[in-house]
Amino acid sequence: MSVGPGELRCNACGETLHYEAAAAVVRCHRCGAAYAVDVSSGRLEPPPYEAEALAWLREGRKKQAVEVVRAHTGISPREAKEYVDELAAGERTAPPRLRSASVAIMLAVLIALALAALFFYGIMAGR
Repeated sequence: MSVGPGELRCNACGETLHYEAAAAVVRCHRCGAAYAVDVSSGRLEPPPYEAEALAWLREGRKKQAVEVVRAHTGISPREAKEYVDELAAGERTAPPRLRSASVAIMLAVLIALALAALFFYGIMAGR
């Protein structure tokens, strides 16, 4: 069975996933969740770093598991620890969001605030 672009949905937010046929990892454009895609079966697999983090957890090395997750996702130490705790408990339902999406949103908000400040400064200076 072959799966084409647009036929898979993000487990975290339900958005249609768009990806190249040769892509090893696909990221949701809406929420930033990352998945490995098994194109032959049409299933979303956990991202590759999750298996590495689980291997560290089996060895009792939680700190290394947290560092692996942080290195691959860019999320904060607290978010990575929560993710690893959920992995250890078998409760993880969706991969963590990538920091790049959060940074883009924060940057857009800062630009909007700066433009609003310039606009209001222009109105006040024109009085």
